[in-house]
Amino acid sequence: MLIKYKATEPLALNGFKPQKILIVQTAFIGDVVLITALIRECAQLFPCALIDVMVIPSTKPLLEGNPHINRVVVYDKRVKGEMFKIIADLNKVKYDLAISPHSSSRTALVLYFSDTKIRLGYNRWFARHFLTHRVNHGMKLDHIPHKIEKLLNLLSVFTDKKLEMQTELYPNEQSRDFAKDILSVNTLDKKVILVSPGSVWNTKRWKEEHFTQLIKDLLHEGYFIVLNGSPAEFELCDNIYQQSRAIAEESIVNICGKSTLLDSAAIVGMSDLVICNDSGTLHIANAMKTTVFAFFGPTVKRFGYYPFRDNDYVFEVDLPCRPCGAHGGEICPLKHHNCMMEIKPKAVLDKVLNYFKRD
Repeated sequence: MLIKYKATEPLALNGFKPQKILIVQTAFIGDVVLITALIRECAQLFPCALIDVMVIPSTKPLLEGNPHINRVVVYDKRVKGEMFKIIADLNKVKYDLAISPHSSSRTALVLYFSDTKIRLGYNRWFARHFLTHRVNHGMKLDHIPHKIEKLLNLLSVFTDKKLEMQTELYPNEQSRDFAKDILSVNTLDKKVILVSPGSVWNTKRWKEEHFTQLIKDLLHEGYFIVLNGSPAEFELCDNIYQQSRAIAEESIVNICGKSTLLDSAAIVGMSDLVICNDSGTLHIANAMKTTVFAFFGPTVKRFGYYPFRDNDYVFEVDLPCRPCGAHGGEICPLKHHNCMMEIKPKAVLDKVLNYFKRD
């Protein structure tokens, strides 16, 4: 999808040609996947520049193999004194431009003390006071703006050209071999559905019993199921696996906790469909151009983190209590969790069957 932007700040930087650029995103997996479009478009806008990207340790693997990146700077915010080390590191480089999609005051302070000439970010929250150039976070469009559109809008101070929304990941040969090995047991060449039932936020999870019922139904219908998630979600995936495997043990595998982020990206890319919550898996699926069906409960599409490709779909129910927070939480504030309870496995199964009927 190509998006054209109009600069939202009068201090446009037409003619500015930075040689050293730093892009900062020290949030979650999905947030880092989303900035890959910004990284690529920035590289195309400034082809002679070296682009470094600063992330936290857990998300660094997502950027491996990215041809647009010169260096990945790892900032472990949990380590005492690391902030001063990072500032010293950045000072040695002396960046011409730093772009911060993460409106964190701590991040803005790091950039402020980093001897960076131009510090570009959003005109919101306290962090804006440490920036030299700001772009409005809100956008007036004829549709709900996706977070990627807001990210790319940061470049509107440089250009009004059309920019490409597609995100991207680059699994290496080892990750691709891992995925091929996992799928090699699919000897009947069944359609592959990767299911990721977890989320960092408990209320973002579709109910375990719903996932179990759906997977049993999909196995009965002749699909090959790959269960995946982080090591912290192993028990969840294993419970679903143990309750479902009797239907067709040769058609379900559980790789939860056994794959790296790029391993997961590789197997997502080789799958025919992904089913998941509002989580990092959703954004990995979009980056790998695999259709994704996602469950949105406490969060809503207007937050901007919805799947954006043509055949993607969001399961949600219209309730007056939605949304109940930017991320969800550990428990439903009203103690009923109807936003997830009312999405039934039968409705999801019907959508999956109709999707594959097109083939």
